[in-house]
Amino acid sequence: MAWDPFQEHLVIGNPETGGQVYGVNPNDLDDYELLGTAPGMEQGIALDIVSGDIYTLADNSIGCLVHDGYGYEFETRDLPAGFHDANITSLAWMPTDADELPLWLFCRPDSNGVIYRTNHYGDRYDSSGIEIYGADEGWAGGLDITTDYDTGMHRVVTYCHTADDQDFIDVWQGQAKEFVWIQPGMRSGRIEVTGHTNEIEVHVDLAHLSEPVYPGDFLECSLELYGPHWEGELLSIVVYVVEAEEDADALPGRFTLHQNHPNPFNPATEIRFDLPVPEFVTLEVHNILGQRVQTLVHRRMEAGYHAVAFDASRLAAGVYIYRLHAGEFRSVRKMVLVK
Repeated sequence: MAWDPFQEHLVIGNPETGGQVYGVNPNDLDDYELLGTAPGMEQGIALDIVSGDIYTLADNSIGCLVHDGYGYEFETRDLPAGFHDANITSLAWMPTDADELPLWLFCRPDSNGVIYRTNHYGDRYDSSGIEIYGADEGWAGGLDITTDYDTGMHRVVTYCHTADDQDFIDVWQGQAKEFVWIQPGMRSGRIEVTGHTNEIEVHVDLAHLSEPVYPGDFLECSLELYGPHWEGELLSIVVYVVEAEEDADALPGRFTLHQNHPNPFNPATEIRFDLPVPEFVTLEVHNILGQRVQTLVHRRMEAGYHAVAFDASRLAAGVYIYRLHAGEFRSVRKMVLVK
């Protein structure tokens, strides 16, 4: 099962009824709705709370109930071949995975608890695995992820059943990897003739860095090149941060919810978002349990670049989530209030 903090219901799948997936009110189990059906469902549910998509295991593949804004449509995606015999017991969604492999799979290929990672299409994955426990056959499975309490660590929760029939919950923490802020636009290429050149385009994303950058700052990195005539040659890259030139008449090209600034903050911060077209906008702040603590915007807004101030002086320190809903666009980000 998975928890949807915005719909405030549990997402539960039942393989015995043909893979039906329900949203269930945890306070009243007779209050539920059918969300969709994942044929061939085996076990495990993971929820992407940003898109609303639901993932499960289905006949050695990834079953996905894709949310189109109105309901769910079922799709089947390839499970990486190396995972077919991994004895996967459960799934979880890690939206901040540094390698953009957000679908985490808890496995027990032998006597060890191991986490593998893949993207939501199953065409890019990490099969090296993270061994989190040298357990015996008592492992029952179960995986959940949270960054509550310590925002620098991801808490991975698994379940163990001991020999004397007592149930325990083991909580493990792992250090989050740094977001990869620069990526080459091409993974391979060739120079046909000696003396010719080939341009390498790089894509830079500074919006998701753990620490903000400002005009005048610079970042350094190296691009490692491999080929028949060199082995691991380093190409140095320096990125200078400059003030963006603003066109008062220009409109955003897409919907975007930006990271709040400053972050962490005390007690006020600013949340910016971009609207390429006029839309009815809802901007809410939730605590880590998904409970709404404040509505910042709930009205129709014109296209353009928008900024909203958020004063958290009456709230306790901790991790908060802010959620933008504009038309069919939905996006969620985290922020940290310190006191």
